[in-house]
Amino acid sequence: MHVMLTNRTTFSFALCESIVSNYSLFLTASLLLWVAFLLYPWLSHHSCAFYVVSFHTFIIMTVKRRNHGRNKHGRGHVKRVRCVSTGKAIPKDKAIKRFIVRNIVDASSLRDIKEASAYQEYQLPKLYLKMFYCVEAAVHQRVVRGRSREGRRVRAPPPRFGRR
Repeated sequence: MHVMLTNRTTFSFALCESIVSNYSLFLTASLLLWVAFLLYPWLSHHSCAFYVVSFHTFIIMTVKRRNHGRNKHGRGHVKRVRCVSTGKAIPKDKAIKRFIVRNIVDASSLRDIKEASAYQEYQLPKLYLKMFYCVEAAVHQRVVRGRSREGRRVRAPPPRFGRR
């Protein structure tokens, strides 16, 4: 906030500690004007007019992630999907997505089916699932883990396991 007195003396006050509402900003400005008036008693016989030139509130909030946990980038609204664990509706770009490919039957049943099958080289179809998790469920089920401040900056995907 810049308070300018009539003799062109400018005071700059930074209100960085807290978020201030309009009413508290008004009270702060009036208090600062009275303090400036009391500090300069020689202004009383020159000119007693004060006027506030402009209000600038600099609030620097800390941000945990540079994308705010979203992958929206220019889209105003994103459709919601359901979490497979909790059923919570979450934005699709915020959801933790995992693509799972697995056999329709388990390994022991697969062996029995292959022995009883008339075809020698028949390949059973696979089950393809796209899983969406909300952040809370993904952290709880250890699909993802919390990382340190330096670790959060690493954007490379984690190494893949079980690839042939």
